[in-house]
This record gives sequence, structure tokens and C-alpha cells, in this order.
Amino acid sequence: MEVAHIVQQDVDGVGSSEQAKTMNDEIEYFTNIPLDKNQNADDIYNKVNAIDPDVVFISTFAPQLSTAPGKEVQIHDKCGQSVQTRKDEDGNKIFLCPNCDQQIEESELEDKQLPPGAIYKLAEEYPIAARISINEIELGLGTIIPQHRFTYADIKRAMRKIDVNIPSSEAQRRQLKAQGYHNTSQPVEPMIDLSRFAEYRQAQKPDLVSFISRVDPVKAPHLNWSVGEAVAQRVPSAQFWMCGTGMMHNSVQYYGQMNARNNRWRLMGCVEQEKIYSNSKVVVQMSLSENHSLTVLESRAAGIPVVCSDIQGHMGDVVKVGHERIEEAVDKIVRLLTDDAYYETKVKDGVKGLDRYNPSHVARKYDRIFKNMKELKGFKK
Repeated sequence: MEVAHIVQQDVDGVGSSEQAKTMNDEIEYFTNIPLDKNQNADDIYNKVNAIDPDVVFISTFAPQLSTAPGKEVQIHDKCGQSVQTRKDEDGNKIFLCPNCDQQIEESELEDKQLPPGAIYKLAEEYPIAARISINEIELGLGTIIPQHRFTYADIKRAMRKIDVNIPSSEAQRRQLKAQGYHNTSQPVEPMIDLSRFAEYRQAQKPDLVSFISRVDPVKAPHLNWSVGEAVAQRVPSAQFWMCGTGMMHNSVQYYGQMNARNNRWRLMGCVEQEKIYSNSKVVVQMSLSENHSLTVLESRAAGIPVVCSDIQGHMGDVVKVGHERIEEAVDKIVRLLTDDAYYETKVKDGVKGLDRYNPSHVARKYDRIFKNMKELKGFKK
């Protein structure tokens, strides 16, 4: 079966997960059509047609894919970049050009109508499946996304245009169904070769606690400081890394400057996998919502115990605590840092059950979905 797999390759790393690298594991089984910010719907459409696949599989939503027909944006007339709108301290609207990295005047704005995304061009001719990975859309928690050219409404319209939406967890499948997305398949786990993380398992590591997530309200980064400072009072040797970036990054920098006086905190931004997994002794993720956290899977495979919020997106043998139960989280982290026997038990428990994410195993599930799609919709018209 010929499958065209579309993946966005220019995604910034989030926390420790270098997303493009991780997604490459998932797409070895398929034909890869990488995207970049300069490609439009026609470029993607032409690449797919050159392959002439039976099924088009999309692993992430990108502006080029999900832009709804008739979408208009405001661009900077000097460089053509779509602008960001914010409010200043007095509540006045200001306009920022990410390309020029400066505030611009309203007189420099120009309205532009974008062409329909590739989904709308391809869906008429091919069976299309898409992995749904943006949980905040359906949970109503998301407030802003990096690619400001499109909105959650655009993505929702694209999701309805696609023949089969593939969730990564049962919780997400139920949520999609409740929102009326009846074109939702059974969940399929992320396709990741986790064996490569075994090299980061080391007998001795410093007492480094890494908080890994996007710096976004849905990831509850405000809890990290409270948890870390409480741990520091009980474990003098503890150090802390804040890994990831996002819409609250400026606020995080502010808190980091406040905590810099004790030299315990480092704001790492996006971190390469090798650096973080070869140094961290405990990973913490206190998110309100996750689909199927890659950070948790990677950490477990690297032999690092994970303390995380008790949500369904945190899979496997991890140390779960109630959301915003700061004292409970602190107790668990302190025990992992001070009780060697307990630590070793959680390391051994964490590496169990990771074979289910092996590419060859997950690929068989995709094959069944693609085969059913062909039978339902047939080949390219």
C-alpha cells in the first residue's frame, strides 16, 4: 500500500522532545513529505500527487494544512509576515511583527486572504487520516498557538473534513466523540523507537529535578516553582531545570531571576534529549492535560522516574499525584532523591511495557485503519 505521510519538520523542540526527531520514528514506515514554512497548499498537493498514494496520513496540523477557505490575516506590508496582536498595559491594541521583531503601526498592516489548506484540496481525491495531537483544542484550555495564521476553528473544520481522526489515547477518543467527531478511530499509540533512550540509564546522577513541558497555562508551570522551592528546603543538594518554552516564557524568566539568588534554577528553553536525559534524576510534569505525553515515555525509557499529575495522558508506571497537590508531589520527589531502594524500584517499573510503542507493532494498527479507509472510500478518484 502506498501511503503519503505529511509531517511538519520545522517544529521547535518542546521541553526535551525534539519533535521533528521523534516524529521521524513514526514515519519511517511511510513515505515522508516534509513541510516548511514557505510551502503552500499547492506545493503539498503536488508532492502528494507525484506519489499518487492510496491514503494520505497527516501527523501534525500545520498552517498549510488546516487553513480554512476564505481565511483572512493581517500582514506587515514591508515583509509579508502575518502579525501578532497584543494589548499593552493600558489596554491599547498593539501589533507585533515576528519577522522584523518589532512593534509596527496600524498603518503598516495589509489584509490578505490565504489559500485553502492542503486538507481541503486533498480530501476530495484521497482518503485522509490524521493523528490528533493538539488536546487543548477540544478541552477548551488552549488560548494561543505559535502559528498565529490559523485558529482552533480552522483546525476543527479541518478535522471534520478528514475521513478518519486518529487519537493517541482512549481519553482523547472519548473527548472527540463527545464533541461530535464521529470520524474518530480507535486510539493508536505514538510510534517511537524508545530503545535508543536506554543509553541514558546511569548508576549515578546528580540530584537534578527537571520540569519538562511547554510554558503554557495548560501545562501549569506556575506549580513548578512552588514544588521546587519546597523540595530544596528538604534536599539541600537538589538542583532544578525548567525545560521548554511557550506563551508564558517571559513570566518564567521573571520567576527564574527571582530564584537565581540561590543558584538552584536554570531556565533551559528547548533542550536536546541527550543533555537532559543523561543528567536528570527525576522528571516532573504537572500538566492539566496531555494526550499521550512523549516526555513521560522518553523519561521512562531513559530510566528516569516521573512524578506527574493524575491525568490519563500520563501513561505507564509513573508516580501520580493529585493536580495542585504540591505537598504530595514534594513528598514523592524527596523520597526519590533520598531513598535509593525506592528509586531503583521506580526505575525498573518505569521501563516495563514500552514495547507497545515499537514502530513495527504500532504500524500494524495503522495498516488496519488504512485498509478500512480504502474499502470505505476507495482509491484516488
